[in-house]
Amino acid sequence: MECNGYIQAQCDFGNPSGSGLAAIHLPGMEVEAYTTVQSKLGAFHAAIKSAQLTASNAGDLGNTYISESAAARPDASVNTDRRLVASYRVTGDNRVRRVTIPGVPTTSTGISAEDAGERLNATGKAALAAALEAAYGLTAGDVVILSGKVTQKA
Repeated sequence: MECNGYIQAQCDFGNPSGSGLAAIHLPGMEVEAYTTVQSKLGAFHAAIKSAQLTASNAGDLGNTYISESAAARPDASVNTDRRLVASYRVTGDNRVRRVTIPGVPTTSTGISAEDAGERLNATGKAALAAALEAAYGLTAGDVVILSGKVTQKA
């Protein structure tokens, strides 16, 4: 396993949106405790700023842990542009959240063809709710799936 580090570099202009945001990626870092990686990322940015290799300010610091199997392609033909866009709520919280999942198979049992297009069916809603509850450490029944539709980029 390896860890990839990300530093949000805040400049005062640039990018098509004029946000001045850019990212510094540090792939292949050692897998360590979250706070240790965060400290190393902050120290890296401070060092390159001190050396005048950047004049940006460090914004968000992030890291991801990548396993070697993450790069393997699936056995079947899977289109990354075929996506499930689902909205959901968590019990006790009125915010509507959204998750986008790429690579929806055309043979999915969790998707049904309806008049309005391909939609998440009861089986798919139950599976997605259970997966979200497990990912966030919630109790069964805490996630309410509001909608889910399949989109395809042209």
